[in-house]
Amino acid sequence: MLGAFIVAIAATTAAQIAHSLPTAPPLRTPPRGALARPTANPQAAYAYYHSAVPDGGFDAMRITMSPRWYREPHAYYYWAYDSNFVSGPRNQWYTGLQPGSMALFSVFGDGAVPAAKSCFASADSGPGTSCHISYPWTSGHFYDLTVTLARADAGTETWQGTVTDDNTGETTLIGRITVPRSWGNIGGSAGINFDEYYQWQTYRCAVQPQSQILFLAPVGYANGREYRESLQAGGLAPNDSCKPVFYSDGSSYAYVLTGTP
Repeated sequence: MLGAFIVAIAATTAAQIAHSLPTAPPLRTPPRGALARPTANPQAAYAYYHSAVPDGGFDAMRITMSPRWYREPHAYYYWAYDSNFVSGPRNQWYTGLQPGSMALFSVFGDGAVPAAKSCFASADSGPGTSCHISYPWTSGHFYDLTVTLARADAGTETWQGTVTDDNTGETTLIGRITVPRSWGNIGGSAGINFDEYYQWQTYRCAVQPQSQILFLAPVGYANGREYRESLQAGGLAPNDSCKPVFYSDGSSYAYVLTGTP
């Protein structure tokens, strides 16, 4: 249950964000764009861009993903979307799913504070706030991870993260995080879906279990209007040693396989 949380300014409402069940695209379309060389830990990422960004950014974002399969043991994966606040580019946020029945929503930076019981101070052991809930997602279902501006006043704004199972229509609160009003809205010109293996230092790519995840292009909102993102040309960023395989139509979806079958 989401409970009552009143929006104090004009912004996109939950009722204006559609959560229809998508049709899975064909998953064997060759990817487009050049593969970038890896620069960090074993992960794969797709970058998106907005062809039109409203003044002031977005007051809501909907990120749709469908975990298709993963292999135990040591399935230390995080499938998520990462972006920033328009007036604080170093103040990032992300939201996504993990094996082990987890849904997450985090905001990075000094000034981000918990506004729900599921949230706690710290984000990846640094300044910020993270919200984690137990969420028994089902392989093959489509999930909307949605971040919306829930409340704002002269000094602060509170952002709410939810997860919706498009197959059942049920929406669950992940958490709420309050930040300084000066950070502004979320989004901007780009964002990234990533498939991260976050225990690579211990298990390395040679024994990294396989993960299969389908990402659909995210949708931004401003005052109820949709702004759809598209895959950025050349925005595929794999780590070669983990043998990632990408399938995409070059605009609306990215299907990513990483690890060892």
